[in-house]
Amino acid sequence: MNRKDKVVLMYTKNSTDKELIEGAIKKSSVAYTILTSRYKPKVSFIFNKSFKPIEKSLSYSVEQLFEDFESNVWIDLLVKPLESLNFDENDSIGGLIDTIAKERAHSMYTRTENHRSKDSTEMRKQKLLEPEEKKKKALEKKKTLENERDQKEKNGFNTEVIALNVEIEGINTEIKDLNFEIESLKKFDFGFFEFEESEIDGVNASDPERSFIANDLKLKFFNRLSPEQQILVELRAKGETQKEIVKKTGLTLDQVRERLKKIDMIANEIKNS
Repeated sequence: MNRKDKVVLMYTKNSTDKELIEGAIKKSSVAYTILTSRYKPKVSFIFNKSFKPIEKSLSYSVEQLFEDFESNVWIDLLVKPLESLNFDENDSIGGLIDTIAKERAHSMYTRTENHRSKDSTEMRKQKLLEPEEKKKKALEKKKTLENERDQKEKNGFNTEVIALNVEIEGINTEIKDLNFEIESLKKFDFGFFEFEESEIDGVNASDPERSFIANDLKLKFFNRLSPEQQILVELRAKGETQKEIVKKTGLTLDQVRERLKKIDMIANEIKNS
């Protein structure tokens, strides 16, 4: 067993929060895993309290959203200078984690509300018109065919009755498909998919254990950015949407997206270096 292995094995479930945070900052995956597992129930409770009530309104799974939420909570904690953290007499920091999780949940929930714009509401209404009109015509046609079928059935035209039943069944299938389309359009997309996966959200990373746990990486990242890029990152970190950034910076939507993608490329370069 080498010296490095001995350091890793120092972290156990009995380690204090302070010891685990120090280990996580030193890129110990063991310390990071123990710390996040210890507070996962608390973080999960705070998240579910905000998002479970609106789960049926989301066009994506709450489980996927939680993964992003949880990662950002730990990034928010671990980018703070260690000397700025206030541990209690037991070297625990549960209160701060609780505060960070609540702030992140509020920010993320507010972001969903920001996408409830008048434009998107009108667009959804316009998209609904076509399938609803098709459904109305299909129901009218179905009623006409059923009346015709009932009349032919009375007159004993069995062959024609069978043909009409087949046609009616086809309309029933069409109506079923239209109902599914209408219900899908009525579900509100809270806007998280407005951003491509390659675009960063503040200082986001798919692997927080390796990428943005250490403060020196965050500093290296910001030192690579121009003043304009730093402003964009700060706005995204505050939960501002692309459209809100357009209003605050005077850039076009395409310009904002182009600049965010460039920032993401810089972040990936640093992450993979």
